[in-house]
Amino acid sequence: MYEREIISDTYVVEADEMWPYVQNKKNKQWIWLAMCRKIRQIISYAVWERNADPCKLLYQNILQSYKECTIYTDNYEPYKSVIPESKHISSKYK
Repeated sequence: MYEREIISDTYVVEADEMWPYVQNKKNKQWIWLAMCRKIRQIISYAVWERNADPCKLLYQNILQSYKECTIYTDNYEPYKSVIPESKHISSKYK
C-alpha cells in the first residue's frame, strides 16, 4: 500500500474499541479500530485485551499522513496516553 497525501483539514480519524464475544460472554475479544471518517476506510486495527497495549499498536499502525489529522476517541484513558494532545479530541455522547 502506498501512502498518499492526506489533507489533514478535510480528513478526520475515529478510533474506538468493541467487544464481541465468542460462544459466551466470559470470552470477550476486544477489537480496536481506527477509521477515516470521510472515506469510511479502516486504517488500523488491533485485536487484544482492553488495556494500553493495543491502543499503542493501533496508533503505531496508522499511516503517518493520517496521524496529522484530528483523531476522535471516547474518554478511555489509554487513548489520552498514546495520541498526542494536539491531535486528539475525546468525547462521549450521553
